[in-house]
Amino acid sequence: MGDDLIEKTISILEQFANDPVISGSNLSTLRQSIVIVWSATESLIRDIIKITLNSDLNKAISFFEDQSTSSYWNKKQLSFEHLKSFMFDVSEKMGDIALEINPCSNLNAMIIAYSNIFGSNTKSSQTLRSSGMYRLYKLRNLIAHRNGIVDKKYKTETSCGEDIGDRIQVLPDDFSEYFLQSKAFSEDLLREVSNK
Repeated sequence: MGDDLIEKTISILEQFANDPVISGSNLSTLRQSIVIVWSATESLIRDIIKITLNSDLNKAISFFEDQSTSSYWNKKQLSFEHLKSFMFDVSEKMGDIALEINPCSNLNAMIIAYSNIFGSNTKSSQTLRSSGMYRLYKLRNLIAHRNGIVDKKYKTETSCGEDIGDRIQVLPDDFSEYFLQSKAFSEDLLREVSNK
């Protein structure tokens, strides 16, 4: 009886999977899930940067004085309004200020900030610079800004299989790969931060 129910359920689900409306909805859900995975990864990176700079004044000073970060976070961008909003005590608010100056939503900015604060040789830093994270970032941008329609720029930057003008296909295996990569990066990052 139990096996018969399972087989019927699988049969019904397979029929649904072949329905064009449901199939289209499933593919749309997978595309949007990529956006969610990247957003969660980005939020974690930003939060750790903010907390670290807020809690370690020496790292914050080094962050704003380092040549590598100056194109994204120039110390001259620290304004009177920043000072005033924190009642002229920014000693524990440098992370907040850094993210107000540059919200760190660009992968290059994340890599530069993270490498400056934690070093470029950590496992999570190497993963952040990996081709997989680059592809996830670019895929997220394509979905969020172009509704998944491949353009020349995306095609050139990622060498995707779809033609220009086609909607990008995110299959379950693709989503699993990106999700697991993001999860591994996040676990490494949290492990490294907790050991400092």
